[in-house]
Amino acid sequence: MTSQDETRATLSELFAGRYTVTEKLDWGGLALVYRATGPQGEISLAVLPLDCESHPHNAELFQKHVEPFRGLRSDDLIPIEDIGVQLGVPFVAYRQVAGTLMSERLAKGAFEPKKAIDIARKLLSVLETLHRRSLAHGDLTPANILLDAGRVRVASVGIAPVLRRVRPSDVTGPTGRGSGKGAVRYLAPEVVGGDVGSPAGDIFSVGALLHHMIIGQPPGVDGGDPSAFERVPGLEDVVRRAMQYDPADRWPSAREMSDALELDQIDPRKLSAATDLAPIWDMAKQMPGSVPPPPMRSERRWWPLVLGVGLLLAAGVAAYSLRAPDDEPVASQTETETATETETATETETETETETE
Repeated sequence: MTSQDETRATLSELFAGRYTVTEKLDWGGLALVYRATGPQGEISLAVLPLDCESHPHNAELFQKHVEPFRGLRSDDLIPIEDIGVQLGVPFVAYRQVAGTLMSERLAKGAFEPKKAIDIARKLLSVLETLHRRSLAHGDLTPANILLDAGRVRVASVGIAPVLRRVRPSDVTGPTGRGSGKGAVRYLAPEVVGGDVGSPAGDIFSVGALLHHMIIGQPPGVDGGDPSAFERVPGLEDVVRRAMQYDPADRWPSAREMSDALELDQIDPRKLSAATDLAPIWDMAKQMPGSVPPPPMRSERRWWPLVLGVGLLLAAGVAAYSLRAPDDEPVASQTETETATETETATETETETETETE
């Protein structure tokens, strides 16, 4: 039996009577996501790396911070169908939808500019829905976006903000800053520095995603075709403003950035003096290492980098629980996937070292 089979079997026992767990899904990263079926039909079951049995207050914080995301409806947002804590294990159940991860599509090369702009505007529409309620996604990376026949589906809403609030030590390491390989290249510097996420941080992420879609490489990575920006005059300035180091210099809202992207030729009147500033990827090729992040809004300092991110699920005689000593960060994968996650962490470290050179 493979480690994935063992993990699925453990989750099947854990959620017996509530969900039938089938196969692992590739989207996400800060949580373990499996396809499952339940009273709502097919769902994507995200199991979060939080110990709510040994630390009951985690359950309260989880419910408090994830509940506002429930009930959100947008054409391009994968909605939350259920949230809860199953025998000490917190979970979020999303509606099951079809689609190809943006990360898989980007591996094949750049998008045609008009297609990239269309995707960006749909992402901004989702963000507008969140931001109106003073919420933020906080983990908008190619590993959390599904593309399907013209549809754009944003996944993992609610996960990053709650994890950063409840257990920041679990999400600050190279494998935990965001979802997917090279996730830090899509996250605003203040988020990498410890902020839980904000509307301004989400706008930065859309700029980074648009940059990757247009030229074929994420910000700060050599290669791609920067001249592709010239096919839509003014587009690079829109991206430049979205990715300013100071959140105050970015687009003030998702709606305004979307409006600026509405035309085949960007209206210069919709830009601002902020576009004359150097974008984050011009400041340093090594993101984010050589660029100090803006101060965190909270004075709290987070723990050092956590490399072994995995969700520790253990079967007990009478119950299942996540266990970890109070003075150590909770793992964020299963023990059976430790070897795989160690390899992932090693790859991430190698990538970070390469980017820093």
